[in-house]
Amino acid sequence: MDSEHLVALTANYELFRRRMAERTPDNPALHGAKYYSQNDEDGVIEHIFDVVGVDRGTFVEIGCGHGIENMTAYLCLKGWSGVWVDANKEFVDFIRRQCADFADEAALYDRPGHVAVIEKFVTPDSVASTAKAGLAALSSTQFDFLSIDIDGNDLACGQAILEHYQPSVICMEYNSILGARSDFVFRTDGGYRWQRDDYMGCSLRGLTNGLAPFGYHLVACNMTGTNAFFVAERYRERFTPYEIDELFVPARYYEIPMHFHQAGHPRTLKNQLACATFEFLDT
Repeated sequence: MDSEHLVALTANYELFRRRMAERTPDNPALHGAKYYSQNDEDGVIEHIFDVVGVDRGTFVEIGCGHGIENMTAYLCLKGWSGVWVDANKEFVDFIRRQCADFADEAALYDRPGHVAVIEKFVTPDSVASTAKAGLAALSSTQFDFLSIDIDGNDLACGQAILEHYQPSVICMEYNSILGARSDFVFRTDGGYRWQRDDYMGCSLRGLTNGLAPFGYHLVACNMTGTNAFFVAERYRERFTPYEIDELFVPARYYEIPMHFHQAGHPRTLKNQLACATFEFLDT
């Protein structure tokens, strides 16, 4: 990317951010920062948990990928424990290889965290039992943070988990191309796999309406219009209430500045492996 294009992208991002600050000055999205998340989600998550008052907790991430770029890799660095679930064998095998390659060095560290890794294609019927199996490996019966990004039954799987668990914070992908006013809810059978087109996920309003009966409230959307963040009813008063239209961020995947696509050294899981013990489960 040439410098002129980069300057234009950065200027556009800063303008969007200023307008967001004027419109919703207490918006957690203003704290966005990228460490290991795809975009700016790490900073949003960190800020929300600062407000909630959880410094080191437990997570469940459905759709963890290869672990190098997801919603909870940064939490591992801070001593959190949790469950990673992904249907892609290549991703799980990558994590396994990283563990084997780093085994000798890992023994040198005091690792407070514990991550259970599960290879599984989850459905609304199986996702809660999968989370339960992972949490059992951690000797946990509840958890603090739920992240779901499976490009399909995200809401239905989230609702299935919330029948049994009450995490403090939820991060879930929404389909921003559907706009702020649509209440579209994605529905499909359990075997659907994303075709890499626009038929995936719920609109932001559909997602918000679907989580409301479980006591969760929308508090932010990240700057790229990719993920929405919700907090449990018990924390609702700690966040300034905004309407869905005010928090909605349209798709801005190609308009973000390069500092969200960090350059530098090649990414590995070595830092996470120095902070947490990884265990692979069969379910």
